[in-house]
Amino acid sequence: MGVTAHVLFYFIDGRMIMADTVSFDSLLNTTTGMTAIVNNKKHDDDVVSVTGVDWFTYAGKTASTIYVSGNNFIGFGQNAEQLKIWRRDGAVYYIYRQEGTLTSGKRFLKIRVEGYVYYSSTSSSYALKYEVFLIEGQTLFINVVQRPTSSSYTGTSSITDGKTTTNLTLSVSSAVPVSILVKNAGVSQQVSYEKFVDKYVTGITVSKMPDKTTYYQGELFDATGLVVSQTYTDGTSETITTGFEVSGFDSSSAGTKVITVTVSGKTATFEISVSEASITAISVTTMPSKVNYHIGKEFDSTGIVVTATASDGNTIDVTKDCTYSGFDSSSPKQCGITVHYGSFTCTFKVTIMQPERISDIFCQGKYYFVGDALDLKVSYITVEYSDGSEEVTSGYTIENKALLEAGVIPINVEYFGVAITSNVTVYSSLLIHIGSPNYEDVTAEFDIDANTLTISGTGKFTYSLSDSLEKSDISIPDSLYKRCTKMVFGDGITGIRSGFSYSFKKLESIVFSNTIAEIERGNFSIFLGTKLEFPSSLKTILGGVFRSCPNLTELLFHDGLQTIEGGTFDECPKLKNIVFPTSLTSLSSGAFSGATIDNVEIGNADSIFNSSGIFIPNCKNLIIRGGTIDGTNGTKLLSALENLTLKSTVKFTGTSHFTPCSSTLKTVTIEDGITVIPTSCFANCGKITEITIPASVINIGDNAFYNTSLKNLVIPDGVQTIGVQAFRGTQLTNVSIPASVTVIWENAFNTPVTTNITLNKKTNEISGSPWGASGTITWLIRATRLEVTHMPTKARYFVGETFDSAGLVITAYYNDNTSEQVTGYTLSSPDMSVYGNKTVTVTFDEKTVDFNILVVDISGIEVKTMPVKTEYPKGDVFDTTGLSILVKYTDGTSETKTSGFEVSGFDSSSVGEKTITVTYKTHTATFKVTVYDLSGIRITSFPSKIYYKIGETFDPSGLTVAEVRQDGTEKEITDYDISGFDSSSAGSKTITVSYNVTANGVSKFVGSDSFQIKVTNDGKNPFDDSSSGGSGGGSGEVEEEKTKPINVTVHWINGEFADLTNENIDKNTLTLQESICSEQYFIFGGCVCNQITFQAHHDQFNGTSEEFYPHGKIEVYIERKGTRIKIFTGEIDSAERKANSLTRNFIAYDYLYKLRNTDIARWYKNQTTDKKKKLTQKQFRDKLFEFLGLEQVSTKLHWDDTYVPDTNNSNEMNVVNILKDLCLQNDRFGWMNRDGKFEYLKLRQNSYKYGQTTGDQNIYKYYNNEEVHLDTFKSFQATEGRIWFPNIIFTDPDPNRAFGFTQGDYTAQEAYENNVYYNRNSFFVGNEDWLNYVWDADEYGGISRTEPIMKICYGVFVNQDLRKYYRAQKYTAEVQGNPLNMVGQAVELYYKKQIQHDDQEPTELQWYVHSYIMSRTLNIGATDMIDTYSANNAPFNSNSQQLGKYTPEISGTVNRTRSEMPTISYAEFTDGSDSEFSPATINDFTDGSGDSGSTSEKLKKAQLRCVKRIKKADYDALVASGTDRADTLYFTFEEK
Repeated sequence: MGVTAHVLFYFIDGRMIMADTVSFDSLLNTTTGMTAIVNNKKHDDDVVSVTGVDWFTYAGKTASTIYVSGNNFIGFGQNAEQLKIWRRDGAVYYIYRQEGTLTSGKRFLKIRVEGYVYYSSTSSSYALKYEVFLIEGQTLFINVVQRPTSSSYTGTSSITDGKTTTNLTLSVSSAVPVSILVKNAGVSQQVSYEKFVDKYVTGITVSKMPDKTTYYQGELFDATGLVVSQTYTDGTSETITTGFEVSGFDSSSAGTKVITVTVSGKTATFEISVSEASITAISVTTMPSKVNYHIGKEFDSTGIVVTATASDGNTIDVTKDCTYSGFDSSSPKQCGITVHYGSFTCTFKVTIMQPERISDIFCQGKYYFVGDALDLKVSYITVEYSDGSEEVTSGYTIENKALLEAGVIPINVEYFGVAITSNVTVYSSLLIHIGSPNYEDVTAEFDIDANTLTISGTGKFTYSLSDSLEKSDISIPDSLYKRCTKMVFGDGITGIRSGFSYSFKKLESIVFSNTIAEIERGNFSIFLGTKLEFPSSLKTILGGVFRSCPNLTELLFHDGLQTIEGGTFDECPKLKNIVFPTSLTSLSSGAFSGATIDNVEIGNADSIFNSSGIFIPNCKNLIIRGGTIDGTNGTKLLSALENLTLKSTVKFTGTSHFTPCSSTLKTVTIEDGITVIPTSCFANCGKITEITIPASVINIGDNAFYNTSLKNLVIPDGVQTIGVQAFRGTQLTNVSIPASVTVIWENAFNTPVTTNITLNKKTNEISGSPWGASGTITWLIRATRLEVTHMPTKARYFVGETFDSAGLVITAYYNDNTSEQVTGYTLSSPDMSVYGNKTVTVTFDEKTVDFNILVVDISGIEVKTMPVKTEYPKGDVFDTTGLSILVKYTDGTSETKTSGFEVSGFDSSSVGEKTITVTYKTHTATFKVTVYDLSGIRITSFPSKIYYKIGETFDPSGLTVAEVRQDGTEKEITDYDISGFDSSSAGSKTITVSYNVTANGVSKFVGSDSFQIKVTNDGKNPFDDSSSGGSGGGSGEVEEEKTKPINVTVHWINGEFADLTNENIDKNTLTLQESICSEQYFIFGGCVCNQITFQAHHDQFNGTSEEFYPHGKIEVYIERKGTRIKIFTGEIDSAERKANSLTRNFIAYDYLYKLRNTDIARWYKNQTTDKKKKLTQKQFRDKLFEFLGLEQVSTKLHWDDTYVPDTNNSNEMNVVNILKDLCLQNDRFGWMNRDGKFEYLKLRQNSYKYGQTTGDQNIYKYYNNEEVHLDTFKSFQATEGRIWFPNIIFTDPDPNRAFGFTQGDYTAQEAYENNVYYNRNSFFVGNEDWLNYVWDADEYGGISRTEPIMKICYGVFVNQDLRKYYRAQKYTAEVQGNPLNMVGQAVELYYKKQIQHDDQEPTELQWYVHSYIMSRTLNIGATDMIDTYSANNAPFNSNSQQLGKYTPEISGTVNRTRSEMPTISYAEFTDGSDSEFSPATINDFTDGSGDSGSTSEKLKKAQLRCVKRIKKADYDALVASGTDRADTLYFTFEEK
């Protein structure tokens, strides 16, 4: 990789520097331009020092040296584990260094490290390469170039500044590199996994001109107001008002001047103008505020005004650009000051005042011994001037006098002609009391001739000599601490207080009494003597005592000393020999830091060498007399140890005891009595060439002598265990293993030389041979024969299986007449690729023995048990639960497998039967499963209980539900959800059954169906007065029931008017009209307003003003037999006054009425402007109803998850159109229910089968199983047209014959030509003779009919070959009123009659029409009600799944061409082509007139709206092809 170079000019401390620069990216992942500090040389546990930089700090230290460890950690300015990159016992082979300047001008230092995370391997799977960048501005960047791919030796990665430690995420992976940016390293440490960006200025512009742009000649430049904008490499920018340089200004001549602004080597320019007029002179027009100064003060220009005069007579204030010279306040005088402005000057004078007197003095150094030199230190004097005083700390002179006698001596201090006197005290001797707590117990006496301080008395004394002076009139001269060279502590003194001797700087001798038990901290920090002897009474020497004693060579301790704290003998570099007392129990790690002692003897049998016990000081020769050594915790200071002696009572805990001295230790003496040489005890001590292991040792631990230079070794008889890598890396050539050894662990003798091993053991008696050795292995005890004493556990195998010797037992018989079970033998490899008997040969110690095994193969497989699940929804995953296979073998056996085989061939992306292949070891078997798609659900049987009392709980008995599949089949389900039941109030309640299916772990909504229950006061129909609907009593009771009153209440929701009741509502005037569709045909969408009308009178309407005009929102209730239900919620539209001023004719509509003309174009645009966050239909309709302030019944719609596009024409929208289209697209009818909530009605198939009727009477039935007898039937009228009778009435054995009441035996074609339609297999087809039959209804209800009951033009279902259509036909029925019934319900009109035609025998004719109530008009009287239903005939049979979609015979055609056809009440089929529909054939469906207002044209438009859910793109295509838009969609959707 090349290095990109640049030349950069930048400024440091105001100096312009030119430097070669490099781009940051060119430095990554390369060694180009770097200097090798370590080049292919292994560094394991040692640390390499690399020259650092002084401009980067980390953890408070300047990174002048970078410390790189072979164990992959780095210290910045200190040898510490601050940055860890896979820190573990690794090795480094290459270290590179590069220093320079980045393109931005920032300095950098790059360190590259290459090595391995495992110290003894150079495998690429352990390779580690990383680069560390120190970047000016306190940024630390780490680039991991190559990470290890093996997880065998994972280390830790982190960075710490001593306060905060952050773990670095560097998992084992082959992906490289990894960038880690440590921002503000060591200041406010933040770690982020991102690449460092070298940000620098790429250009500047002047974003605001300076305030001043016009100048006189000779005037100076003024940058006030100048703002510069600078742009960086990352595209960001910022403005600055300082830090730039300005050049090019020249006011020596008139004209336009180009000014150049320079920032970071980038420039921008602007222009100013210099006029023809010029500056002629300057003058001080206002003197500065301060003109009188004390001696030594600085000039203050505050208040001065300097004015420049121009040649045109104008003046300019140039004060801020002036400079001043000539001011001198060093002595009293008149001082002239020169003002400078460019080349112009002027002058003025100020006064330096004369002091009047010195009023006070404060000084130190007032106490001396005779002969001391005077050293009076004046802190300040107070000097008085005529305008005040001030404290002066310099400029005065002090009189110099010789101090030759004791007494008080005056000293003069003078300042510019004024003076003051200060007295000093001179002593000839000194004696003070310093006892503590009793002042008199201890005295300190200084002999000025012998320069000796003697401490006498009993007990302890004060922390310093001066602590007791408040009780005497004596002060201590400072010279005491410089003159005293000897200190004597007399008998009776028990301790030396902390810091007592701290100030003594010349001590050369210290005498301790044998009564001192403790020396506290801070004493004798500078001792100039060479020897110290401590008394046996001394127990503790606290930290900091005898620190920095440059001449100290000898210490003499006595038994009794227990504790030496850290820092006690710190920086005493000349110490030679130390014998520590056996009483010592605590020796801190820093007690002897900075010293390498020649000889140390330490410890006893009870000593503990660890961090809480004894740290052995660094020394060259060490004798450990006894004690327990805890790992490196007590030995980590021994970096210079050369010779070591371990006495017999030494014990070990932990590992790696002498690795701190691995580079220096040469000889080791281990005395007899030591039993264990622990793990890594002498690992990497490369200078050890020989050692004597005593006979007491029984265990040589792991790595005990790893990487030493041992050449000769005697392992004594008694050693039992030799640990892992115990002698790895040594120079041993011949090793004799005694009989006592029972275990030798792996690589114990893995050496770089040829190592021969002789064992006084049986062959392979010790496992693991050759333990890494490359020489010969000689076993002195040999086998004579072998025997198979136990066969392997597994003796029968399948072809291709691996032989398993588990359970095999081999016994060897030896030449010493012994035998044993052996391991370490070798086995021949039997041929497992073909079946048959196989011979296996065992070889051990050059002897062999054979045994046989059997190998069998598979002869075939078959499916034994099918999986539990054999049917899957589309998109599901295969489930093998329950699947098992029978595997047959060549030896005649077989076995059942429930796992271990593979299953393939399952594809749930399409429906149909799937062949599943089971594969087991190349053999296969197959079986079949079915993948289906769901189109919805259907209630196949309704609950037995329809009527509930208020407060009753739901009873699902009798309810059955089936999932409906795309192929028309159904399957009963039980895991559906039921919602909507509420028996807290009376009324009709819609119960919703919904179903979700889980495919591939994802729950998907399939569909819902619903039915209604009725809640009444007593659980009966209060509006049915028939015998079947009442209590079941006699005719008297029925008559009494019929007279039960119907109570009506009109209630104003917001209380504008008082309620109206039967007393106010005129009899027989209340009419409720409800509809779900206003079209002649069922067209989805609906959104037809419900209406209620009535006439009422009340005093509150008597008036002509607005307050008497009925208005507002109302609720209408009716109540009968204790059951009160709500039948309407809406708002009054009109209340026409009648002749009687109290009477009004009311017309009220539901809440949909006022939404007809609601313009929501702006609202719609606001919802669809964000193209990145499109609304789903569900979100859209929720927001719409929130905007309208209306409620909607919570319903899951089929297309809820589709998006609402922003391409709908909002200008043509109103609320009703949007709601209508939403319902249309989801096969629903929009309806404002009786609670004033918008409901999405779904028509459903009625699965009710008519059965035995009560008393064999003719009845009509609602799908909720309620029976209404024919005596309540008022009237029936059918519109002329085609009606389908969906029940098989007659069957002809000849399928080619027409049948029914036809005129002769027509063939299919003849029937068609003669306008007689029929359906093969088939349904009833009537003719005009039967259709014109007059039904005399008198005998069934007193209704007389003189016209035919209905006119039906033949049948409607035709043979598929005739390619005709069918559709439903509208009719009306008038029945006993029941407000509990709702629009959208299914109804069956059933009739049975004996008829006779001409000469034929009488025939019983039965028929019924299955329909949906499109609208109803409920007329409410005082005691009874009449319902007039308008309904559309609905295609139905037992196999139907969706209205007009699935029918016998022709369902295949429908599935191919009408797969997305909505469930509407008519259907159309193609003529066999692929076109969606053929408008030319629609005339066969209707009247055939074809004019624009004809049924045909209306049907075409209905087709466009209903034939499929139209996407925006499809709709636009239809429009482009010329389709009429008069009746098209206002609101479309987009699939996700």
